[in-house]
Amino acid sequence: MKKVLIGFSVAAIALFLAAAQGNSQNAHKNDGAPAKPARPHMIFISDFDIDAGDVAQERQRILNRPRQRQEDPEDTAAKLVATMSDTLTEDLQSRSIPAVRLYPGQRIPDRGWLVKGEFLEADQGDRMRRAMVGFGAGATNMEIEVSVIDLSSGGRQPFTVFGAQSKSGRGPGAVAFWNPYAAAAKFVLSKRAPERDVMKTAHQISDVLEKLVEESAPR
Repeated sequence: MKKVLIGFSVAAIALFLAAAQGNSQNAHKNDGAPAKPARPHMIFISDFDIDAGDVAQERQRILNRPRQRQEDPEDTAAKLVATMSDTLTEDLQSRSIPAVRLYPGQRIPDRGWLVKGEFLEADQGDRMRRAMVGFGAGATNMEIEVSVIDLSSGGRQPFTVFGAQSKSGRGPGAVAFWNPYAAAAKFVLSKRAPERDVMKTAHQISDVLEKLVEESAPR
Protein backbone atom coordinates (compact mmCIF):
# COMPACT_ATOMS: atom_id res chain seq x y z
CA MET A 1 0.00 0.00 0.00
CA LYS A 2 2.85 2.38 0.87
CA LYS A 3 4.52 1.63 -2.48
CA VAL A 4 1.28 2.52 -4.27
CA LEU A 5 0.97 5.82 -2.38
CA ILE A 6 4.61 6.70 -3.04
CA GLY A 7 4.20 5.91 -6.74
CA PHE A 8 1.07 8.04 -6.92
CA SER A 9 2.81 10.98 -5.20
CA VAL A 10 5.78 10.81 -7.56
CA ALA A 11 3.47 10.74 -10.57
CA ALA A 12 1.47 13.72 -9.25
CA ILE A 13 4.62 15.75 -8.65
CA ALA A 14 5.86 14.92 -12.14
CA LEU A 15 2.59 16.07 -13.69
CA PHE A 16 2.67 19.30 -11.64
CA LEU A 17 6.23 20.08 -12.70
CA ALA A 18 5.42 19.38 -16.36
CA ALA A 19 2.40 21.71 -16.24
CA ALA A 20 4.43 24.43 -14.54
CA GLN A 21 7.15 24.14 -17.15
CA GLY A 22 4.56 24.36 -19.94
CA ASN A 23 3.01 27.47 -18.41
CA SER A 24 6.45 29.02 -18.01
CA GLN A 25 7.27 28.35 -21.65
CA ASN A 26 3.96 29.83 -22.79
CA ALA A 27 4.50 32.88 -20.61
CA HIS A 28 7.98 33.31 -22.04
CA LYS A 29 6.64 32.86 -25.57
CA ASN A 30 3.98 35.54 -25.02
CA ASP A 31 6.30 37.86 -23.10
CA GLY A 32 6.72 41.06 -25.07
CA ALA A 33 4.44 39.94 -27.90
CA PRO A 34 1.88 42.65 -28.62
CA ALA A 35 -1.71 41.51 -28.39
CA LYS A 36 -3.83 41.81 -31.48
CA PRO A 37 -6.65 44.35 -31.15
CA ALA A 38 -10.23 43.31 -31.74
CA ARG A 39 -11.59 43.68 -35.25
CA PRO A 40 -13.28 47.10 -35.42
CA HIS A 41 -16.98 47.55 -36.10
CA MET A 42 -16.01 50.99 -37.47
CA ILE A 43 -12.83 52.87 -38.37
CA PHE A 44 -12.89 56.59 -37.57
CA ILE A 45 -10.62 58.77 -39.70
CA SER A 46 -9.44 61.86 -37.88
CA ASP A 47 -8.06 64.75 -39.96
CA PHE A 48 -4.28 64.54 -40.20
CA ASP A 49 -2.29 67.39 -38.66
CA ILE A 50 -0.42 69.90 -40.80
CA ASP A 51 0.44 73.57 -40.26
CA ALA A 52 0.16 76.56 -42.55
CA GLY A 53 3.37 78.57 -42.94
CA ASP A 54 3.77 82.26 -42.22
CA VAL A 55 0.30 83.21 -43.40
CA ALA A 56 0.77 86.95 -42.94
CA GLN A 57 3.88 87.04 -45.12
CA GLU A 58 2.32 84.79 -47.71
CA ARG A 59 -0.76 87.01 -48.03
CA GLN A 60 1.42 90.10 -48.39
CA ARG A 61 3.37 88.38 -51.15
CA ILE A 62 0.11 87.60 -52.93
CA LEU A 63 -0.98 91.25 -52.67
CA ASN A 64 2.33 92.36 -54.17
CA ARG A 65 1.76 90.09 -57.17
CA PRO A 66 -1.96 90.41 -57.90
CA ARG A 67 -1.68 88.95 -61.41
CA GLN A 68 0.05 85.79 -60.21
CA ARG A 69 -2.44 83.21 -59.08
CA GLN A 70 -1.57 82.12 -55.54
CA GLU A 71 -3.42 80.02 -53.01
CA ASP A 72 -3.68 80.94 -49.35
CA PRO A 73 -1.55 78.46 -47.34
CA GLU A 74 -4.42 77.87 -44.93
CA ASP A 75 -6.61 76.88 -47.87
CA THR A 76 -3.84 74.66 -49.21
CA ALA A 77 -3.46 72.91 -45.85
CA ALA A 78 -7.23 72.46 -45.48
CA LYS A 79 -7.55 71.03 -48.99
CA LEU A 80 -4.66 68.62 -48.42
CA VAL A 81 -6.17 67.35 -45.15
CA ALA A 82 -9.69 67.03 -46.58
CA THR A 83 -8.46 65.12 -49.63
CA MET A 84 -6.55 62.70 -47.42
CA SER A 85 -9.47 62.12 -45.01
CA ASP A 86 -12.16 61.78 -47.67
CA THR A 87 -10.06 59.48 -49.87
CA LEU A 88 -9.10 57.25 -46.94
CA THR A 89 -12.73 56.96 -45.84
CA GLU A 90 -14.07 56.23 -49.32
CA ASP A 91 -11.27 53.79 -50.11
CA LEU A 92 -11.88 51.74 -46.95
CA GLN A 93 -15.61 51.69 -47.64
CA SER A 94 -14.92 50.40 -51.16
CA ARG A 95 -13.07 47.47 -49.54
CA SER A 96 -16.14 46.66 -47.41
CA ILE A 97 -14.45 48.06 -44.29
CA PRO A 98 -16.84 50.33 -42.30
CA ALA A 99 -15.25 53.77 -42.07
CA VAL A 100 -16.34 57.33 -41.40
CA ARG A 101 -14.55 60.67 -41.29
CA LEU A 102 -14.38 62.24 -37.85
CA TYR A 103 -14.54 66.03 -38.17
CA PRO A 104 -12.86 68.41 -35.71
CA GLY A 105 -15.01 68.93 -32.63
CA GLN A 106 -16.88 65.65 -32.97
CA ARG A 107 -16.92 63.37 -29.94
CA ILE A 108 -14.49 60.46 -30.15
CA PRO A 109 -16.45 57.20 -29.75
CA ASP A 110 -15.49 54.58 -27.18
CA ARG A 111 -15.46 51.65 -29.63
CA GLY A 112 -13.77 50.98 -32.97
CA TRP A 113 -10.41 52.12 -34.30
CA LEU A 114 -9.27 55.71 -34.48
CA VAL A 115 -6.85 56.57 -37.29
CA LYS A 116 -4.78 59.72 -36.75
CA GLY A 117 -1.86 61.11 -38.66
CA GLU A 118 0.65 63.91 -39.13
CA PHE A 119 2.38 65.40 -42.15
CA LEU A 120 6.04 65.66 -41.07
CA GLU A 121 9.22 67.21 -42.43
CA ALA A 122 12.87 67.18 -41.37
CA ASP A 123 14.33 70.31 -39.78
CA GLN A 124 17.97 71.41 -40.06
CA GLY A 125 18.97 68.91 -37.39
CA ASP A 126 17.31 66.10 -39.35
CA ARG A 127 14.67 65.78 -36.64
CA MET A 128 11.04 65.43 -37.63
CA ARG A 129 8.53 68.18 -36.97
CA ARG A 130 5.03 68.88 -38.19
CA ALA A 131 5.13 69.95 -41.82
CA MET A 132 4.12 73.42 -42.93
CA VAL A 133 2.80 74.57 -46.28
CA GLY A 134 3.06 78.10 -47.59
CA PHE A 135 5.71 80.79 -47.49
CA GLY A 136 8.97 79.76 -45.83
CA ALA A 137 7.68 76.24 -45.34
CA GLY A 138 11.11 74.60 -45.41
CA ALA A 139 11.63 71.17 -46.92
CA THR A 140 9.99 70.33 -50.24
CA ASN A 141 8.99 66.81 -49.20
CA MET A 142 6.82 65.51 -46.39
CA GLU A 143 6.49 62.14 -44.72
CA ILE A 144 3.23 60.88 -43.29
CA GLU A 145 3.05 59.15 -39.92
CA VAL A 146 -0.11 57.20 -39.11
CA SER A 147 -1.26 56.05 -35.66
CA VAL A 148 -4.05 53.54 -35.05
CA ILE A 149 -5.79 53.38 -31.67
CA ASP A 150 -8.16 50.70 -30.41
CA LEU A 151 -10.78 52.81 -28.65
CA SER A 152 -12.30 49.81 -26.86
CA SER A 153 -9.05 49.40 -24.90
CA GLY A 154 -9.99 52.45 -22.85
CA GLY A 155 -6.76 54.32 -23.52
CA ARG A 156 -5.38 56.52 -26.26
CA GLN A 157 -2.11 54.66 -26.81
CA PRO A 158 -1.80 53.50 -30.45
CA PHE A 159 -1.28 49.81 -31.01
CA THR A 160 0.73 50.57 -34.15
CA VAL A 161 2.46 53.58 -35.71
CA PHE A 162 3.70 53.46 -39.28
CA GLY A 163 4.82 55.64 -42.16
CA ALA A 164 7.55 58.10 -41.19
CA GLN A 165 10.94 56.44 -40.95
CA SER A 166 13.42 59.34 -40.92
CA LYS A 167 15.79 60.01 -38.01
CA SER A 168 13.04 61.33 -35.82
CA GLY A 169 12.76 59.23 -32.68
CA ARG A 170 9.15 58.75 -33.72
CA GLY A 171 7.38 56.14 -35.74
CA PRO A 172 8.73 52.56 -35.89
CA GLY A 173 10.16 51.50 -32.55
CA ALA A 174 7.85 53.70 -30.48
CA VAL A 175 5.20 50.98 -30.48
CA ALA A 176 5.48 47.19 -30.61
CA PHE A 177 4.46 46.06 -34.08
CA TRP A 178 2.50 42.90 -34.60
CA ASN A 179 2.24 43.48 -38.35
CA PRO A 180 5.48 43.47 -40.39
CA TYR A 181 3.65 44.94 -43.39
CA ALA A 182 2.82 48.05 -41.36
CA ALA A 183 6.33 48.31 -39.94
CA ALA A 184 7.80 48.44 -43.45
CA ALA A 185 5.39 51.09 -44.76
CA LYS A 186 6.74 54.51 -45.65
CA PHE A 187 4.92 57.44 -47.25
CA VAL A 188 6.77 60.38 -48.81
CA LEU A 189 4.88 63.16 -50.53
CA SER A 190 5.94 66.38 -52.21
CA LYS A 191 4.50 69.56 -50.75
CA ARG A 192 3.61 70.58 -54.28
CA ALA A 193 1.93 67.23 -54.94
CA PRO A 194 -1.23 67.47 -57.04
CA GLU A 195 -4.48 66.07 -55.69
CA ARG A 196 -4.03 62.75 -57.49
CA ASP A 197 -0.74 62.13 -55.63
CA VAL A 198 -2.39 62.80 -52.28
CA MET A 199 -5.12 60.34 -53.25
CA LYS A 200 -2.52 57.77 -54.29
CA THR A 201 -0.85 58.03 -50.88
CA ALA A 202 -4.23 57.64 -49.17
CA HIS A 203 -4.75 54.40 -51.13
CA GLN A 204 -1.38 53.13 -49.89
CA ILE A 205 -2.37 53.89 -46.30
CA SER A 206 -5.63 52.04 -46.89
CA ASP A 207 -3.61 49.01 -48.01
CA VAL A 208 -1.90 48.90 -44.61
CA LEU A 209 -5.14 49.44 -42.70
CA GLU A 210 -6.79 46.62 -44.63
CA LYS A 211 -3.92 44.29 -43.63
CA LEU A 212 -4.33 45.32 -40.00
CA VAL A 213 -8.05 44.55 -40.10
CA GLU A 214 -7.45 41.18 -41.75
CA GLU A 215 -4.99 40.17 -39.02
CA SER A 216 -6.93 41.56 -36.07
CA ALA A 217 -8.60 39.29 -33.52
CA PRO A 218 -12.22 38.29 -34.28
CA ARG A 219 -14.82 40.06 -32.20
